[in-house]
Amino acid sequence: MTEDLNTARANAEAARLKLKGTASAVKAGTAPSALMGIVKDVAKARAIKFAVGSLLATRRNPKIALGVAVASALYAFRKPLIDALRQRSKPENDHE
Repeated sequence: MTEDLNTARANAEAARLKLKGTASAVKAGTAPSALMGIVKDVAKARAIKFAVGSLLATRRNPKIALGVAVASALYAFRKPLIDALRQRSKPENDHE
């Protein structure tokens, strides 16, 4: 009976240590730095996948890709372009 008790205590201690190790591993895996590393890896993989897909689509449909690029450029520079058009359409003051 004493041997069974000692065996049970040893098993309980082993289980406790295993659980403590698992908890430490979970805690380390959920640390902000570990999570940021995972997020960076996932973002990099998705960006590469998107870039490859875009490149293949551009090779298949160069006119559509050009249209998207022009539309993106116009959208990105919309404020300076609108300001330039407004300046151009203003009547100039003639010196009388």
